Amino acid sequence: TQIVFEQGPAVGGAGALNFVILNKKALPPEGPTSLTATIEEATVSLSWTANDEDVTSYSIHTKDAADGTFKELNTSTTNAFTDTLAAGVTRWYRVFTVNSDGTSLGSNVVRVTKFIGTHNGQYENRVSSWKLTQAT
Repeated sequence: TQIVFEQGPAVGGAGALNFVILNKKALPPEGPTSLTATIEEATVSLSWTANDEDVTSYSIHTKDAADGTFKELNTSTTNAFTDTLAAGVTRWYRVFTVNSDGTSLGSNVVRVTKFIGTHNGQYENRVSSWKLTQAT
């Protein structure tokens, strides 16, 4: 959106005009919240709350170490995504909203661990979640 104000004539100049142009800056979308993960055998199911109606896609980012850097794994056009996780692997997930105005701040982070063994015949998988105070 562009708004143009015209004022004229300018002081001391016949026929000259002063212009002030204000451009409305597009803001990035609201980020997703409440990212959760469930794991069953080797399948990790992610879901989150969408907080913006103008969504092109969601960008799912992962890292494989606590001190690692998040990288885009895939995208989704819905507020859910499924990934596979090998036994013995821990992976961190974070989701961003994307539209024509940019990319949102990231969601909370979830950490998912697929354990190798079983306990009393049950797979022991772990999911934890936390909110970062700064995007990384």
